[in-house]
Amino acid sequence: DLIIVAMNRVKQLSLRFCKWGGSSRGVRSFVFGERLVRLAKNHPSVKFAADAVGGNKHPHVIAAYEDGLEQQVPLKNCEEEAVERALEKLIARSGRRYKDFKRWNKPQGKQRSLQGTWQPGADYRVDIKQ
Repeated sequence: DLIIVAMNRVKQLSLRFCKWGGSSRGVRSFVFGERLVRLAKNHPSVKFAADAVGGNKHPHVIAAYEDGLEQQVPLKNCEEEAVERALEKLIARSGRRYKDFKRWNKPQGKQRSLQGTWQPGADYRVDIKQ
């Protein structure tokens, strides 16, 4: 009686950063430090790629999911810890977009009810025939 829920799992994370730009400093230290290796060991099913692009581009990560969806997250001016948290969130997500749910607002009028407010235990009947 085991129920398995199939999720759209991430198959690849591509880190893109500038070779010399200041906004990519945290991503560079994440990639060339030990954190990326540790994260890759913890998630062997995910392929990690790091591309140093020129042209003063701000850093970002692209998550590619098994069903073909892609999600891009900016990493501008992020420290190593923030980069790791962003990658962990992308690994944990299903890849589907969030849907906006409309909140149901209770209809509230300005007039008070002629019947009065309902109270628990007020199920008694009144005999009007007299």
